[in-house]
Amino acid sequence: EPLTMTSIQAYMFYMLKSFSPSAPSSKISARAGYLAGAFTFAQFLTAVLWGRLADHPRSGRKSVLIIGLFGSMLSVLGFGFSKSYTQAVIFRTLGGALNGNVGVMRAMTSEIVVEKKYQSRAFLLLPICFNIGVILGPIMGGMLAEPASTYPGVFGEVEWMRVYPYALPNIVSAAILMASVLFVFFGM
Repeated sequence: EPLTMTSIQAYMFYMLKSFSPSAPSSKISARAGYLAGAFTFAQFLTAVLWGRLADHPRSGRKSVLIIGLFGSMLSVLGFGFSKSYTQAVIFRTLGGALNGNVGVMRAMTSEIVVEKKYQSRAFLLLPICFNIGVILGPIMGGMLAEPASTYPGVFGEVEWMRVYPYALPNIVSAAILMASVLFVFFGM
């Protein structure tokens, strides 16, 4: 998830500029801040609900993780195919609202690793994975954004990549999230 959520950092300014080419850079920067905050604010508002659902016997942790990952997948796809600032904000907000996985993962880690001497190591895995995603996400986003102009020999003739220049990094992110859904579904 951190990989998919941070990949937009590399191209967000340019994506927002493409929505409003005549807007000054200061307005685009403010919009980028609102867009980044939309995800976090929605996640803040719904985290307790997701925690309660994860603890409820009818839904459980597996269901909450699958819903969160699938919701994130739909969110990044919608974001990548957005043609306006409003659409982008809606999809980022949706992604935050449907994502309560961080708290659930922490609770699961404490339940899976019951021996005290191993808990410190186990709890280090989450920030390690997060930081790897934070490093690789912007790299991936930067490499895959605007593929028709960045790699004209490969993607220059692909019409939808010219129409939706920021879709490819989000499609890759969605594929990674779908793999995570499958790992949770079959491995948990």
